Amino acid sequence: MSRSILFFEVFPEPQAAIGDQSSKSPKRIVVTLRPEDHQSDYQLREKWAFNVLNSFPGEDRFVMVVYESDDKCYELDFSNHTTGYCEELRKQLMQVVNSQDDIEVQSYYYNLIFLITEIWSNPW
Repeated sequence: MSRSILFFEVFPEPQAAIGDQSSKSPKRIVVTLRPEDHQSDYQLREKWAFNVLNSFPGEDRFVMVVYESDDKCYELDFSNHTTGYCEELRKQLMQVVNSQDDIEVQSYYYNLIFLITEIWSNPW
């Protein structure tokens, strides 16, 4: 019996292809949060950023890159949550982050990696 299996993998597009952020292709929003003077305010900013991202329905993925005061860095990937990137979302996130460089929008495309055909002597 012949079985065909398709494998798909997601790769970030090269920087040259990211120019048009208004396209409908899936995006990955990266929000970078850097520490401030008060740790409690910093933790509130993390929750605030999450709530803003979660309040815009859509199919775009998002992660938060969180820096601690000792220069340790963590990437929080919210794989079970999505957002809808738009200009209003960017405006609201600008109130949370330290600079516009702390919001990065990456386009994604789906790339067919390979097609495997195997012949199994026994069916599944």
